[in-house]
Amino acid sequence: ILNTDMALHFDNLKTLEMFEEVNGVDVVDFLAKRASGEASTAVPDCLKDPSNRLLLQETFLHAADLSNPVKPTAVYKKWVERVADEFFAQGDRERELGLSFSPMCDRATTNVPNMQMGFIDFVITPFYLTLFKLFPVGLRPLASNLHENYSHYAGLRTTEVPAEADKLLANVAKLETKIKQVLGDGDFSAP
Repeated sequence: ILNTDMALHFDNLKTLEMFEEVNGVDVVDFLAKRASGEASTAVPDCLKDPSNRLLLQETFLHAADLSNPVKPTAVYKKWVERVADEFFAQGDRERELGLSFSPMCDRATTNVPNMQMGFIDFVITPFYLTLFKLFPVGLRPLASNLHENYSHYAGLRTTEVPAEADKLLANVAKLETKIKQVLGDGDFSAP
C-alpha cells in the first residue's frame, strides 16, 4: 500500500525503468512464448527473483492507483470531476482558514484540461510507457485509452483557447509518437 504514495513515485519509476532496461527483453519473450502456447517455457531468472517479483507487485498496485487516465474516456471524465471537486473543496477550506492554496486547489485559477494533460505528461506517460514496454500485448488497450483521454482534454482546452490549438495538436501527436515507439506503428489499440 505504501507504494501508492506519490512521494515515492519518481524513485520507484527509476527502479522500474532500470528493471525494464535490464530484463525487458526476457520478460517480453517469456510472455510471448506463453501466449503462443509454449507452456514449457522456463520462467526467466529475473521473474524468479523475490525482489523483482515484489517490484512488479508494487508497480501494478501503483498502476491501479493511477489508472484513471488509461480507463475509457467516459469513466476517466467522471473521476476527473471527482478529483477536481476534492481539490477545489480543499482549496475552499484553505481560503476559509486564510492559508495559501495547495497546487491545483484554487478553483478560480486551476484549469482542469491543463491539469489533466500535465498529469498525463509528467506522471502517467513515463510510468505507463515503461509498463507498455514490459507488457506490450496485454496493456495495448490502455495505450489507446491514454491517447484518447489526452486528446479529449486537449480538445477541451482548444475550445477554451483556440490560439493554443497548434501547440495542443503537437502535444497529442507527440504522445502518439511515444506510444508508437513502444508498441509499433499502426493502430496501437489493436491486439
